[in-house]
Amino acid sequence: MELYQLTQSEIAALKALHNTLKRKREADRVKAVYRLGAGYSVSDVAFILDVAEETVRLYFQRYRELGKDHFYQLNYTGKASLLTEQQEEQLNSQVSPKSRTVF
Repeated sequence: MELYQLTQSEIAALKALHNTLKRKREADRVKAVYRLGAGYSVSDVAFILDVAEETVRLYFQRYRELGKDHFYQLNYTGKASLLTEQQEEQLNSQVSPKSRTVF
């Protein structure tokens, strides 16, 4: 477990960060790191968060490489639209929030 050791101040800082996050996936990344630092095994953390063990290791690796303020962030940018501007306008005119059915 020495590989995943954190100081008490690092664990406290990560717990405080965890409590400020609104996105569950980001909060889970932070939780994985501070649980490893608190002595939980990789397999226990993976089981609790329902992710692969390699994913937990990757979160800790990113924490060490990028630091507390950046390792957890989801940096997805998405794909460029394949619709033309005219097609997007047509689609938006046909699908309004009022016409959507919630099940």
